[in-house]
Amino acid sequence: MYYPLYYSQEKLTTKYPMQAEFKEVRPFVYQFKLVDLPFSIHDILDEVKGSWSTWPNLDGTRYKLNNVKNFGPIVTSLATFLCGEDFQNQFIDTLGKNKLFWESYWKHDPVKFKSKLTPLFEGDMDTPGFYMGPHLDNRSIVTVGMCHFISTDDPLQSTIFYTDELGSNPIRMPTGFGVGWASANLHNTWHSGKNASKQNRFSVKFGNQISF
Repeated sequence: MYYPLYYSQEKLTTKYPMQAEFKEVRPFVYQFKLVDLPFSIHDILDEVKGSWSTWPNLDGTRYKLNNVKNFGPIVTSLATFLCGEDFQNQFIDTLGKNKLFWESYWKHDPVKFKSKLTPLFEGDMDTPGFYMGPHLDNRSIVTVGMCHFISTDDPLQSTIFYTDELGSNPIRMPTGFGVGWASANLHNTWHSGKNASKQNRFSVKFGNQISF
């Protein structure tokens, strides 16, 4: 599960300003990148050391960042940016460039629609052996993304997107430092994730959830 965002309701100082880039790879599925990050992999891993708790659903191979209200400056900056109004609007507006998002999937006025969204954020550590098969997210989740904090683009640690539950039309999403993917949560954005490497996979997940 995601931690609901606490930061949009608190005026925190963002120590590390950020910008995001989206590159479409198929309708409603994007490569995602945080650009010009002013910290290193070692910086962020040092900050979250000892802050993990086991997520019981995956045989002890996925750990979540705990103490969500007591993050250090790097993770606080990530949460503040990814759950902030500017980025959330950028994410939804990127999806909305495809007219099907508004005309077919969500028949709502964009301004009113955005007012019904709650930003979501979590930190994940996936240990070797982690695997989550093809799935969609909870239907209340409108968007979802993952940004990795590992050193290379590693196929053994990648997310794969499909167009249906049978695994049709697979496409691998990149990994790396500040690199990942973002998508709408739709009937044709099935995806799977794994860590078949010998290294831990560190990432943050983000998105938003709708309530009517």
